Amino acid sequence: MKTWEGYQKGVNLGGWLSQCDDTEETYSTFVVEEDIKTIKGWGMDHVRLPFDYELIEDKEGNPVESGYGHIQDAIDWCGKYGLNMVLDLHKTMGYSFDDAFGERGFFDSDALQERFYKLWENVASRFGKYEDRVALNFSTKLPIKTTVTAGIRSLTSASAASERSHRPLRSWSAVIGTTAWIP
Repeated sequence: MKTWEGYQKGVNLGGWLSQCDDTEETYSTFVVEEDIKTIKGWGMDHVRLPFDYELIEDKEGNPVESGYGHIQDAIDWCGKYGLNMVLDLHKTMGYSFDDAFGERGFFDSDALQERFYKLWENVASRFGKYEDRVALNFSTKLPIKTTVTAGIRSLTSASAASERSHRPLRSWSAVIGTTAWIP
C-alpha cells in the first residue's frame, strides 16, 4: 500500500468551520493559533479542516471574504508550525453529508452543480498555491444509485479539471468521491 507522506497522524478540527453555529464568534475563537501549535506538539503531521459553503459564500453564491480569511488563517498557522492540511468541503448548496441539514437536489440540478464548480474554482484559485501542504477534499456519503454514481463520476471529472487549472503541474491532491464503493 502506498503511504501518503505527511498525512499519517492528524487531528480533525470539526465544529469550527463546519457543523457549527455559523457565527463570527465561533469562527474567531473556536480554534486559534495556539491550538495549532499544541497539535504540532502532540507529534501530529496534519489537520483536517472541514468547512461548509455558508462560510465562504452568501445565499446568492458571492464570495464571503471573511470566511476565506478564516481558512487562510488556518493554512498560515499550519505552515508556521509545519503541519499539512486536508481542506474538506462538507456541504455545498443542495448537498450535505448529513440529511438533517435539509440540503437536497444537488445531483439533479445543473444550476447547483455550476454553483459548486464556481465555489470549487474559488477555493482552488485561492489555496492552490499551497499544493505542497494542502489537499482539497469533497467527499459524499451517499447510497449507491445509478443516477448518483453517474453524477459523482461527472462531478469528479469536472471538479478535478477545474482544480488542475489553478495549480502548478505538480501533485496537488484533490480527493473527490464517496465513502461508499461505486462500481
